[in-house]
Amino acid sequence: GFRIALQPIRTLADLRLSGFEALCRFAPTPYRPPNEWFADAEKVGLGAGLEVAVAARALDTVEFLPDGVYVSVNASPATVAAGLLNP
Repeated sequence: GFRIALQPIRTLADLRLSGFEALCRFAPTPYRPPNEWFADAEKVGLGAGLEVAVAARALDTVEFLPDGVYVSVNASPATVAAGLLNP
């Protein structure tokens, strides 16, 4: 399983919260960094599926954000080019 961690993004001028970067964190032990999970998923043909699942979970956080604050979601160019992240 994985969870979404929200990293604050602040403006430089006044340090006002402007958004969050959604980061994927995996729970199993022993700990492995996210890039290793994504690389393994890609090797077995599940890379895009994992990215889409993570993006969907990250976008679920939007309803809990203050007005005017955004969430940034990371995706590989291949996943975006394939049209798998339709709004």
